[in-house]
Amino acid sequence: MRVKIQNYSSLQRLIELTLPYFVGKAEQAKLVLEFANLAGQKGKLRYNERTELMDKNKLLNQRGHLIA
Repeated sequence: MRVKIQNYSSLQRLIELTLPYFVGKAEQAKLVLEFANLAGQKGKLRYNERTELMDKNKLLNQRGHLIA
């Protein structure tokens, strides 16, 4: 299967449909959804908001692996 994302609204739709199936990356998917919501609205995503979302995503990536 291939998925073609052409714009922010298609990215939003993809994340909304797949979000219930995320386990370990659910928080990052929510951040991408927030980004797509803001970026899809002209003039709504400012530089500081974008860098804030990127910083949050970096922190989530630094949690490391869970050992069971």
